[in-house]
Amino acid sequence: MQTSDLADAFLIIVATSDPIVNQEVIQKAPSSALINAAAEADKGNVAFPSTFRRGKLNISISTNGASPQLAVKIRRQLESLYDEKYEDYVDFLYECRKLVKLTSLDKLHQRLLLKELLSEGFLDKHQQLMAITWLKKLARGGEGND
Repeated sequence: MQTSDLADAFLIIVATSDPIVNQEVIQKAPSSALINAAAEADKGNVAFPSTFRRGKLNISISTNGASPQLAVKIRRQLESLYDEKYEDYVDFLYECRKLVKLTSLDKLHQRLLLKELLSEGFLDKHQQLMAITWLKKLARGGEGND
């Protein structure tokens, strides 16, 4: 490795099987570079979290290199807890938020309504459809009491 190899580097991932090479790369890295040191996280300045997506929902877990296996274990638990139905649920919440903003409700009532939509019952598609229908009517200036 030549020092010039690192001169313009923005992100350096140090992950060779040779600790001497790894140390040399870290020492010769430009001070402005982001460094991920796979084997010695404390020698880097950036860590990659364990992540997963459910549509607009993005969940990341990091132990800042202390235990990547723990981060993976927690990610798997959260993947089970926040399964595929959350993709549609977050889309539902997004649509509701847009509609609530169109209503004449004051900010306090808007927040309370959005908080109410976080209840477990709204994971149900039928409940979501009913809520969207009601909110559309409310956004158009209707009372929404039907």
